[in-house]
Amino acid sequence: RRLAENAVNRLASDFPNLTEPWTSHAPLPGGDFPHDGVPDLVDALMSVHPFLDAPWAHRLVRNYGTDAARLLNQARTRDELGTRFTGNLTATEVNWLIGREYARTSDDILWRRTKLGLHASADEIAKLDHYIRKLSDPKDEKDALRASLCSRLTRLGC
Repeated sequence: RRLAENAVNRLASDFPNLTEPWTSHAPLPGGDFPHDGVPDLVDALMSVHPFLDAPWAHRLVRNYGTDAARLLNQARTRDELGTRFTGNLTATEVNWLIGREYARTSDDILWRRTKLGLHASADEIAKLDHYIRKLSDPKDEKDALRASLCSRLTRLGC
């Protein structure tokens, strides 16, 4: 945050309508909860989504905060989250990362965003790579459209 504000401040002379910095007191997406509220969020997530175990719920809350509930939407079973790639990384989470956090590669998802690459096998990484390629390959527009539609319907509770 500070690095970004510093960069913007250096450009301020070229952008006279810039407002004062405001991010120091604004929560990041999903960060709108008390600093000691993680256990309550984990419990709430597990009560609405009983298929989650504690480590999985904790990882989701740690990575997405209050957005974890939006990511899971109305899912009642693990199968409703789609393909499992590695550990508890599912198609629903991958779609969220691509659509909301602009992840583009398996490295981005497995190492930068989730750290699940530590336990992923070569076959699991290849499966994720294939899924991401199908979503972004214009030759597979029908599959990408289907995946996007399924993801959106899941988010809407359909």
